[in-house]
Amino acid sequence: MSKRIIASTVTAGICLTGWIFGQPSAASASAPLASAGSTASFTHHRVYYELRSETSDKCLDVDGRGPGGTAADLANVQQYRCWGGANQHWRLVNLGTGYYEVRSQTSDKCLDVDGRGPGGTAADLANVQQYRCWDGANQHWRLVDLGTGYYELRSQTNDKCLDVDGRGPGGTAADLANVQQYRCWDGINQHWRFVRAD
Repeated sequence: MSKRIIASTVTAGICLTGWIFGQPSAASASAPLASAGSTASFTHHRVYYELRSETSDKCLDVDGRGPGGTAADLANVQQYRCWGGANQHWRLVNLGTGYYEVRSQTSDKCLDVDGRGPGGTAADLANVQQYRCWDGANQHWRLVDLGTGYYELRSQTNDKCLDVDGRGPGGTAADLANVQQYRCWDGINQHWRFVRAD
């Protein structure tokens, strides 16, 4: 399957022109981004999305069970059934380099590859968490359009993919399945769709 790298814009199947000019779009709040003919820039607008895994249609979720809850540095990122919580809403900040920061609505902290384990931020299985944004390459992600309505999110550190870990009970379909980085292999546990969260 051919893949198209998305740089400063994201190919979208819904028109966000109204948002660019400060007015709500006519698109449904649950309308997903999908590959089609129009483009939408994420640069200046606080539009939030759910990121849903193709494996389970569950949401990328900041785990609030640890100290400091969903606002904490180092709060873990997992998948969990979508319920409309701010800890499941993310915005993209365009860095103008082909990469984005992915920021949580709860804390405005960044999706971050944890470098404290063996192999650091380059390792397969390196955990993904939220952490205050500091412009590190481990917080920069590029979007690869798979042409199916789904995207890979690839870390600038090593070009590895945001990945739902299937090693726990229930595999990649489970609530609380951990999210990590792993070498890209076109598995559906590495495919994400964007659903506008307003």
